[in-house]
Amino acid sequence: MAQDDDQPKPAEDSLQSGYFCFQNFLGDTISTGAASHWTSTTGDQVLTLDGLGQGDTSLSQPFNTSSSDIDHWNFTATLENGQTFSVEDKDCAVHSEDAGGTVTLQATASGDSGTFTIVPPKSGSCNCSFD
Repeated sequence: MAQDDDQPKPAEDSLQSGYFCFQNFLGDTISTGAASHWTSTTGDQVLTLDGLGQGDTSLSQPFNTSSSDIDHWNFTATLENGQTFSVEDKDCAVHSEDAGGTVTLQATASGDSGTFTIVPPKSGSCNCSFD
């Protein structure tokens, strides 16, 4: 049987795009802050959090990733009450089934510590603690 060279071959490194947003459950309005996504090939894609109220969700920011890259996420926030929270680097993969959807970043604080959660639209979430 002859091989059909006209058939598409699966990409070894497929590019994917989507959006990300940030939910503020830190206890106060963020006076200054940012959340970012990056990989080794895409560079920083930054979402400004200035003025985001407690319990509010930011507008979405587009991002790009590749199936061969590691997705990195972070945030930093200084609240109007003076508290500062941040996570420097949390890796959490965005899978092909998440393409085109919105990844939600959630920061939840209780006192001086909290949890940073990355929630892709379809694949599993990731989280880490901060203080």
